[in-house]
Amino acid sequence: LDDALKNRRLGRPSDFRWVSRTWSYPVPVWSTRRSPPQLCRAVLESSGLQEALAEAQRNSDRSAKDLDREARAYLSILAHKFKMPVVRIWGFFLSKLFKRLYDQILVETEGAAELRAACQRCPVVLVPNHRSYLDFLIMSFVTFHLDAPLPCAAAGDNLLSLRWVSSTLRHAGGFFIRRKFGDDCVYRALVTEYLHQMLLDGRHPLEVFVEGTRSRTGKSLPPRTGFVQACLELYRSEKVSDILFVPVSISYDRVLEETLYAREMLGLPKPKETIASLLSARKILGDKFGDIRVRFGTPVSARQTLALDGFSVPQMLTLLVKQQQRGMLSTHFPLACLILSVHKGSASVTTLLAQLNWLA
Repeated sequence: LDDALKNRRLGRPSDFRWVSRTWSYPVPVWSTRRSPPQLCRAVLESSGLQEALAEAQRNSDRSAKDLDREARAYLSILAHKFKMPVVRIWGFFLSKLFKRLYDQILVETEGAAELRAACQRCPVVLVPNHRSYLDFLIMSFVTFHLDAPLPCAAAGDNLLSLRWVSSTLRHAGGFFIRRKFGDDCVYRALVTEYLHQMLLDGRHPLEVFVEGTRSRTGKSLPPRTGFVQACLELYRSEKVSDILFVPVSISYDRVLEETLYAREMLGLPKPKETIASLLSARKILGDKFGDIRVRFGTPVSARQTLALDGFSVPQMLTLLVKQQQRGMLSTHFPLACLILSVHKGSASVTTLLAQLNWLA
């Protein structure tokens, strides 16, 4: 295991020199090599979106010009605007933050080497488990540390209320999607085509959270099929030879939102994401949250999986979630909570240590 914070603490090199270093990754030979504006143009000109616009026009009294304007507005909200200088600024800020909050960020280097090789062969989709808002930032920090391709991650549009934060996340590779599409065929086609164009570009792995939302209990939530189904449509269209889905296991000793989760499980309403709530989170800077462990699992090939007789998309998602679970660690904090729950909330230190050793 490689500690991503070790050299950051030792200043080898300094945080500024680390984020300023020459960072380049070979572009896959099959990449369409499109800039973010070119990618958006390809989405608007795609046959899938044009068919959806024509269908929407037939089923409503709206003009083609009006629907096209709406699609462009949707895309301006959805699309990322990846800029490497912004990623470097995030890297500097996150290095300072993580050194303060965490003891170690341990990364399994063997899986990371396999990820770098996979990105040269075909489009890659990273599938991390989802326990914290930090998951997206951890993935970007770790891939930057490993000199691996930096991912573009799907995020919920609820973060758009944090204007400055959502803007910087967008320039670091984040793109924002509604949680529910409803019957809006234009928006559904737009998202599908956007995912396809990002996969065809290939310079940034796609990062999706198949659970849809953060798990408040530490248990994996039932996976949702939408993202993976949309990605598999590209493979079925024979525009790519394969798509690799890489399960990623992120284990926290403690999640930053533990107090928030406890309040939600007591029935209190979830607070809205605002700048004020973000600033109030400064209180956590005086606390310690232990270690984070990141493990890249064995890639799951769309070509090999779908070739199996009777293998469905839900089964593929279940396979990915099971691989996430196998790669996660049961850390001392949840084990201690388990022991304390058995002892009705209290136990001596001697008893606690003895039973922790027994469980380990």
